[in-house]
Amino acid sequence: MAALDATLSRAAGAHVQMDVKVDPALIGGLVARVGGTVYDGSIRTQLQRMKQQLVKQG
Repeated sequence: MAALDATLSRAAGAHVQMDVKVDPALIGGLVARVGGTVYDGSIRTQLQRMKQQLVKQG
């Protein structure tokens, strides 16, 4: 958690207050909202993107 806090603080340019919630729907990874910016590193989103690419090509 400390490493994540440091990384998000660097990205935001200021100290961030973390509010941690577990969402099993993400499958894995994380989603971070810093101000108006969303950083989505969830497995769910990666699978959705892969599906979109396969449908596009198919």
